[in-house]
Amino acid sequence: MLKEPKIPRKQRKRILERDDNRCVLCWRKYQLHIHHHWDFSGKLQKYENMKTNAPYEYTRDCDLVTLCGSCHGKVHTAERGSPIYQFVTDYLSQFNHSSLRKVS
Repeated sequence: MLKEPKIPRKQRKRILERDDNRCVLCWRKYQLHIHHHWDFSGKLQKYENMKTNAPYEYTRDCDLVTLCGSCHGKVHTAERGSPIYQFVTDYLSQFNHSSLRKVS
């Protein structure tokens, strides 16, 4: 299994600010995590040379979302087509055009 790269501090701050420093699912403001979301539905634009946004060759803003610890666990155990998983994918799809750049 591939290991996710560490999210740079500037990028983490940018994602938290974008998501209003709240969990996008339940709006909690504490125990916030940055979740690296895999898009299996094809809604998030992909780089031309990649079949999916895995294996984390680039960590784009549209691959990252703010979740509280509780919701983070729910998303990790959710089925790919479940409403909670789809909500996160749909939420991130609104950012896919503005974040197709490498972050250093």
